[in-house]
Parts: sequence; C-alpha cells; structure tokens
Amino acid sequence: MSTAVGVDLNGVLDCVAGLDATLRQAPVPPVVVTDTPQGTLTGTEALLSPFGRPGLAAAVGQRASVLELLWALTGADPEAPRRLGLHLYSLLPKDNRNGVIAVPDTPTFNEHARDRLLGGAAQADVNARLLWRPVAALLGWGATLRDAHIQTLHGQRACVLQLLPEGIAVSELDMECVEVEQDGRPTLAPVRRRDGLRKMHPYAERLPRLLAAETGVTDARLLWASAWAWNALLGRPAESDLFPDAAAPSGWRMVEGFSTLRGELALVMAATVDRVLQEDRAVLRNAAVILIEGPLSGASLKPGLRNATSLGQWLQAKISDPGISADLIVASTTDGLVARGCALCAERQSQGQITYYDFLPMLEINVLRNGEPVFAPLIDKNDRVEGGKTYSDTLADQFMIARETRSLVFYLLKEDEQSARRSETVLSPETEVKINLHVTQIPAQGHARVEIRPEVRGALGNTPILLDWSAMTEIDGSREQILFELSMQGIGYPDILPQRAHRLIWEKTAILNT
Repeated sequence: MSTAVGVDLNGVLDCVAGLDATLRQAPVPPVVVTDTPQGTLTGTEALLSPFGRPGLAAAVGQRASVLELLWALTGADPEAPRRLGLHLYSLLPKDNRNGVIAVPDTPTFNEHARDRLLGGAAQADVNARLLWRPVAALLGWGATLRDAHIQTLHGQRACVLQLLPEGIAVSELDMECVEVEQDGRPTLAPVRRRDGLRKMHPYAERLPRLLAAETGVTDARLLWASAWAWNALLGRPAESDLFPDAAAPSGWRMVEGFSTLRGELALVMAATVDRVLQEDRAVLRNAAVILIEGPLSGASLKPGLRNATSLGQWLQAKISDPGISADLIVASTTDGLVARGCALCAERQSQGQITYYDFLPMLEINVLRNGEPVFAPLIDKNDRVEGGKTYSDTLADQFMIARETRSLVFYLLKEDEQSARRSETVLSPETEVKINLHVTQIPAQGHARVEIRPEVRGALGNTPILLDWSAMTEIDGSREQILFELSMQGIGYPDILPQRAHRLIWEKTAILNT
C-alpha cells in the first residue's frame, strides 16, 4: 500500500489525499488558535474552541485564519510559518508526517514565501516538499485518463484556471507523454515553461472583506467562528449559527447563513471572470485542454448565464465560443484533484519516475572578466530540469582570488526579483586561491544555494562560504549601477582565469586571426 500523501493547502478548503485513501477535508474555515490554556489548537478543536471568537472567551487566545497566514508568508511575520506548520501537522496522518504540498505558481508567492513555508513545516516536524498547484492539478487529472487519451496529449498545450481565494490564476503549460519504466504504460508529464503565462487576476478587494460585506457582519471574527459564512462559496447548503451578543435581550444572536452569492462578492467574481477572458483569450485559444479547478469552483452564484449555478460552470459557459476548441473540464471540489496530484507526484518520485519538467529562475553573480566587472550566469535560461530532482552545476570558468584580498563582495541577480542581493565575506588569503562557483537548487523548493569552493581545501578557512539569497542584504541598485560601483571601488571578488583550450577551438572561432 502506498504511503504517499498530498495536501491542497489553500486556506479555505484544505484537503489531504493519498493514492489508496478517500479524500479528507479540513474543517471550514481552517483556523489556528494560540495562547489558550490548552496551548495551540488546530483542526476541529481550534474551530469549535470558544477562544478568540465572539463571546465570553474572546479576550483569551488568538484565532488566526489559515488563509491570512498563507498571505503573511510573503511578508516578515515571524509567527505565520510556525502556525502553518502546526496546521499541516494536524492535517497529515498520525503515522506519516510527510507530504507534498501544492503552492500557487504566481509571481507574488515567491521563493521567499516558499522558503518560509518549508521552514514552518520543519519546525513542526513535518517533512514537506512543494509542488506547483497547476502541475498538481494536471497530474491529478491525468491519472483519470485512459492510456490512449494520454498519448494524444503529447506536445499539446494546457491552460489551468484556478479559482482561488485571492482571485483567478491562469497557468499555461505543455504536456508530454512519458512511459513508466516498470510497466511501459504512458503517463502525463506537465511541462512548466519559462515563457508560459503565470498570472493572477486578483479580486478587487480581499476575500474576507468582500465576504463580510456579503454577510452584513461588522465583527470580522464571526467569519472565522464557523462555516456559516463560507457555505455559499463552497456550494454547500446554508447553515445558521448562534453567537453571544451582549446587546441582545437574550444575550445571544442568531446569524443567518446563505447558499447563494448575490451581492458585491458575486459582482466582483463576475468582473474577474470577464477580465480573464478579455486579457488572456489568446492563451485560451492556443490550449488543447482547459482545466478549471480550485476551492471556489463550486461557489453558488445567482442563476444567470446559461443556467450556470457555480463559478466554475459559469466560467466554462463564458469560455465556450467558436474561437476556442479546447476540451473544457470543470473539476469538482469533491474530486480532490490537486491533493491527489500531489500524492501521485510523491509516489512517482519515490520510485525514481518522471513527474514533470520545470525550469529554474536565471541566477547571476558578479565576477571579473579581463579586469572588468560583469555578471556571469549561474543558472542558464535554456536548462530544463526534471521536477523533484536537484539541479547541480559548477561553472566551467575557473576563478582566482588575489593574494591578501581583504574581503569578497558578492552580488546576485535573479530573473524573478526586481532587487539584487549583496553579501560581503571578510578573509585574507596569504596566496592566490583558485576557486569554483557551485550552485544547487530543487524546483519549487525555495532559493538556490551558491557555494564558493577553493581548489585547495581550507585555503579560505575551515568554514564554507555559502551565499543564501534570503540571508543576503537586499539592495535597490540596477545591474548597471552595481557594475559601475564595482568598477569604482575595486573591492575583491572572483577574477576569471584564462582557460586551456585546443588549437582547433581557437581556429574555429577565428580568434587567432584577429
């Protein structure tokens, strides 16, 4: 029996699935309650706890929504990663705290956020690996297809529309058909392309504020007290709830639930759908498969367009026009497509099988070439890597640190980051030291690791020189500004050495004739 476990962590309808088990959904809405007499509470215990919710115990404990904790990963809140780690711990089986977790493939959920999520999981003794959400969705969908259908998808393009609490994410991927070595059967391998569209169309305002306006509540804590406010978003029947209210004659107030979105939230969702269709229609037309999924795909809307009653169905109906010939699939939230795709990824990678193909953001470091400061690529833009595998490379160039260099100043530039990073290492080699620059990174698993390796062990001291993007100092200077400052300062950093080469190479490049 497989022990692979996948987690769809979205902050509204979190769920866990294995290959041999039924889908298990977390209580709605998922919350974490801290600073209670019982310590930190998660899962059902947290949701039903009186602490941190309107009532007599409101002043005791802090109730944090998993949704807002996920959003906080992009910032600096030190508690968000730890609380999310505890939430993950409560989701996973007691005998298996290992899981592959789906994360957004959007510009805002960057390597900083992914690093913090992995760090929080580790603090809670959860062995977590991350997988792009659209890749997980395609893997989960591909597992439901017949062999002959999978073979027809080779070389085709897919567009995954993800109906998320932040908005609607659009992801463009390629699909390849690969054979499983054990039995020779075809399997679907998504291909994440550097030039593929990865875009988030955010709602006009944050979901909690929109939901508060839809429900008419003024105390936002009511949203995180029970599922009463969320059922319409999940396509579930309406439920009412009873909350303490000191202003009411009885001391209690009944809050009415609802099953259909009709107010501002419905209008905002409709406007976001229209924006997707207007801005990304070319991507939809180029796709052979359009997969619509997400925790809000079942959101109940006032009947209108072609009798569509859910957000997913409404989006499907609006996409259907003569210019789009793709297969349209709307995944139900009960399918657990993303969680099952994560579990499938875990199983295949444990057996050394191909799961998907990925690329890594370009990474460059400052060096001296012919006495001039330049940036040299550590990760090439043309490199395609296998998902889940460690990318490792040592630059072909050799570098030299001059004798009695007092310090090395390194700058890193990343393709998906606007700012650069700076690090200074104090040292004083007695002689010239030849070094290599070595980089390692795993797709989706956080920042790359750059190591400065001297050819002679210990030549730069006994402590390895490591460059960690998240630990380096952020600076606002552009590439040109950094190079200009380096040329003016003359601070020590690696100097590229001349390389030995065969005469035929020089003749082929016509260098000898110049």
